[in-house]
Amino acid sequence: MEALFASCRDDYPNAVDLFNRRVPAECFSTLRADSTYNAGGNMETLPPHEHNGVRFPAGRVIVGGDQNQPQSLAFFRAQELQSPLVLDSAWLFVKHVDEMLQAIPARTPRGWAVVAIDPQLGLGLLRRAAQYGLGSAPVMSGNKAPSGPTIDQFLQTPSNIQAAEISAGRMAANLALLQRETGLTDAEIFKVPALIAFKDTVQDYLAPRRSRSLGTRDEAEEAALDAEFLQFVDAHGQGGDSRNETAAAALRRRQDHGSGPVTLESLLPSLVNGVPLSDAHYLAPKPYGPIFNGHDVFETVAVNQYKKAGFTTVEFLDEWRLHQSSGDLHCFTNTFRDASEPWWSK
Repeated sequence: MEALFASCRDDYPNAVDLFNRRVPAECFSTLRADSTYNAGGNMETLPPHEHNGVRFPAGRVIVGGDQNQPQSLAFFRAQELQSPLVLDSAWLFVKHVDEMLQAIPARTPRGWAVVAIDPQLGLGLLRRAAQYGLGSAPVMSGNKAPSGPTIDQFLQTPSNIQAAEISAGRMAANLALLQRETGLTDAEIFKVPALIAFKDTVQDYLAPRRSRSLGTRDEAEEAALDAEFLQFVDAHGQGGDSRNETAAAALRRRQDHGSGPVTLESLLPSLVNGVPLSDAHYLAPKPYGPIFNGHDVFETVAVNQYKKAGFTTVEFLDEWRLHQSSGDLHCFTNTFRDASEPWWSK
């Protein structure tokens, strides 16, 4: 849900029903362009640190943005304590920093590190599986997307290769900026696999239209549950399942159609969009990646990376319905921080 309204003020009373998404249509022209940048999922913090003589005793706010940087930046800068770090997230459909990376506790001299998505690593895992004769296996396991692509089909789609190249370039630039600003080394950045594709491709893979004639009562009930759930879980306004969208979401789609830059999205639940439950316990969204030797290869690589960072327990949670709404575990989770330490006295 957007955290900031910057329009629709007038000299007469107004009311907005956020729960049912009944936002006046005249607001969309001003809200649509940058409202997603102001959502809570686009605001992260780096732990306290010092680099090049600049101290951040309360940590540093990190957000995703572009030339239309989040309007919330003015608020943070007005505190006169720090200058928030802005990474390029304009290439993503939802445009949130939590889709790209996350600061995590780590067993390093610094005490923390960063986990980041690696689109080329994800593509490489598919290529390796194909080399081992698994090209006919589905990219998405667990029967989550029965009409989704096989590994061979995904790799033989030129736009998927192009999407991986574009996103890998954007991520490389973001990580280079992050390292310049913080002093993080390559050894302090742990990369997990991701499969990035163009938004329309992801939508086709994840949400093919149901047949008009449902074969069983169970299928009908499942369809009704999906419709009810996704009606109210349009995680980022522009996201969600277009089959069940509200009028507001439908209007936004019509306004967006055919305009603006091409956007990318993660086909599988993002392995950085999880929650550190403690310094040793990480909860990640279950990726439902391809199965190799009886194991989800994306899970296997993610576990190895999180354990390298110092986590002893890595668990995966099924949140597929949230993923269908262009969000993952971190997007739908609130964490309560211990703010008892007087950082201002240091």
